[in-house]
Amino acid sequence: MIELWKATGDAYLMKQNANCILALHQMMPPYDGCLDAKRGMMTERYYQTQDDGGKGQIMPVAHSWCTGLILLTGLTLQDKGHLYLEEATGALFVCEAVTVRKLRGGYEITNPWMTDLTLKLVVRKTKGSKKKYPAQIVLKAGEITTLKT
Repeated sequence: MIELWKATGDAYLMKQNANCILALHQMMPPYDGCLDAKRGMMTERYYQTQDDGGKGQIMPVAHSWCTGLILLTGLTLQDKGHLYLEEATGALFVCEAVTVRKLRGGYEITNPWMTDLTLKLVVRKTKGSKKKYPAQIVLKAGEITTLKT
């Protein structure tokens, strides 16, 4: 999907990809008992109505293909990139759990975690652009940086 965005520049596609990745990461239980699951357990079913389980619960069965999908996504992001910038529009697509705030002429990126992050930046440049961007952004725990567009 990343390669398709690079080829087409379809902003809607890239936004939906980023939303899907962040939603899946959010649904991975960080501790036992969260979502009535064990830590790291990934299910394929979430109950939004009173059906086979209570509203807000998950199917209490771990599915290895679901966990494998999350792990593969993480490895792909390490390889392909975490932040995607469309130079023509200035749109930034974020596939990592960081806080991003739009500024005039750029973005403020905050690392909310207690560990350092190295984010790979991919830029879809406009034809003939000579503007330079960092290949990666290194953020210490809690650090804030600015990306100029």
